[in-house]
Amino acid sequence: MPRRERNKFVKKNQVLELKIEDYAFGGKGIARIHSEDGSFVIFVPNTLPGQLVKAQINKSSTVSYTHLTLPTICSV
Repeated sequence: MPRRERNKFVKKNQVLELKIEDYAFGGKGIARIHSEDGSFVIFVPNTLPGQLVKAQINKSSTVSYTHLTLPTICSV
């Protein structure tokens, strides 16, 4: 059985400060983490583009994206 590839961008329970860049269907804001390994997408519920949010990773589901729950809005 092959091992699941680990996420290089975020770890469970890590707290991030993110800027929402865009929005997706269903009212989720999109934030991205860029590095030399590529780009990682984070879906943040109840946010709008331009907001700065602080949120905790509760589960890193895949190698390319994750979803967060209940962010704290820092600024607009």
